[in-house]
Amino acid sequence: MRNIGSAGEGYFCAWCSSAGLTANKSVSDEHGWDILIELDDPNVIDDPLTMHEGVTEVKVQIKSTDTNKQYVDVELSNLRKMATSVLPTFYILIQFEKHETPSRVYIRHVDKELISEILKKITALKAKEANPKLNKKTMRINFSEEIIPLTPSQLKSRLKTYLGTSAITYTAEKTRHLASAGFEKNLFQVDFKISSPDQLQNLLDASLGKKIDVAVDDLNGHAIRFGQRSPFPKLSASNAVLQILSVVPDDSGRVTFKNIKTGSSFSFLADLYVGINSLLPAEHRKIRIDARLFEIILRLEQHSMHLSTNLDPTTPLCSDDLLKTFKAFHMLWKPVNVALSLDFYSKEIKFTLNSPCGFQNFSHEINILSKISKIKHCFDIDRKIEISLTEINSKIRSIHLFHQVLFETSNDAFLTYAADDGPPLETEVDCFYVASLSIGDYLFVDVIVASGLIEEHTDDSRRIKICARESVYRAYYASAFDSSEITAELEAAIASYKSERIAMDFSPVFFRHLAKGL
Repeated sequence: MRNIGSAGEGYFCAWCSSAGLTANKSVSDEHGWDILIELDDPNVIDDPLTMHEGVTEVKVQIKSTDTNKQYVDVELSNLRKMATSVLPTFYILIQFEKHETPSRVYIRHVDKELISEILKKITALKAKEANPKLNKKTMRINFSEEIIPLTPSQLKSRLKTYLGTSAITYTAEKTRHLASAGFEKNLFQVDFKISSPDQLQNLLDASLGKKIDVAVDDLNGHAIRFGQRSPFPKLSASNAVLQILSVVPDDSGRVTFKNIKTGSSFSFLADLYVGINSLLPAEHRKIRIDARLFEIILRLEQHSMHLSTNLDPTTPLCSDDLLKTFKAFHMLWKPVNVALSLDFYSKEIKFTLNSPCGFQNFSHEINILSKISKIKHCFDIDRKIEISLTEINSKIRSIHLFHQVLFETSNDAFLTYAADDGPPLETEVDCFYVASLSIGDYLFVDVIVASGLIEEHTDDSRRIKICARESVYRAYYASAFDSSEITAELEAAIASYKSERIAMDFSPVFFRHLAKGL
């Protein structure tokens, strides 16, 4: 009686032997494979980078037929074993077509695509019945790759095409795919209950990008694989606290405040969050607009808007951004005839604000930040100055004094020194001194020559009334500055200045502070 199954395996083993491959037949095919092939590369031991590679093992399932059909229906139990083996696996279709010897041979690599297809099929069956009998279910495997010419060397070449140069790498990639297949979109899903209005508002706020905790009840977790849900007890609890991380805005646009009377305006990039509004009753819905340093909450159903700041006084922020923000807030000090424009989804919506309630008076913050901006531009610095409100408040006096030295001319400017030092009274002198400001990550330095006349001041001190001054060296340094390098630069600038009057050098005071870290 004709047994093409045994004939197919026999021919395949003979091809392997002829090609120099070791083929070991399975005692039974209950593990899914018929033949285990071993491919050895004697050259790997000569290379120190590949000498750890061992013999490549390949599992093969032989399918023999007397027809010319290029497909076979295989039990899912068999397919699962072949798909989940960490070794390379192949199906070989041998067509005899009623002849004594094979007429055509096809090869089908159990690759990532086929593995996913097999696991998806099994997952779908398990969703319908708890314990499906996979040995009673089949899946069609199609063959399209024919081994031409039908020779042992060509068979070996085709196998190596799929195996690559490293068995270890192949196994690692297949293992990763087995663990991740079917989890491409949503890995887990949770169901929970909320029982109070506060919980509902917290959940909405979290969906709007707010970093807050949400207390929930009856949390039930599910793993989602190939679109099918399965209970996941590790994500289940009677009560829990949720955080929604990395919420993606629904749109990005711009918020603009404009004084209708004066025409001045301030525009800010912003993100729009809609969140889970579509799941809530109309009275609970609200929209959040996040402009980084402030946010706007719109309740369309109630025709209301709430604007609040997100300023952390200890967080360093760009001084120019702070100035613009405070100017916009100051516009809302008395929000009368202020136009608010919201530009999202390529559409612009305008409101006119006429509220008796507004922000506090931010004139002080605007004044000090304007001085920082003016100092920055005076030094032609094209980088951002990152500074916190806490640091600004701690250095208000230093900022005012440095700004005064740079931009303000006064007839009441004096330099004082001990009476025992320096030239006699009524002497005209040129005085070198260094004005500096350390703010954010920068040190601003201005070497100034002040001309004046020595006067009596007190019993133990004299003073120089400044009648003229000029900057001879002006520079800024990043936070990682070298104090010795700065000292050398400033001393060189002072030494190069030529004066017809007696020179007095007050710069050592600055250098002593610089050496101590200011």
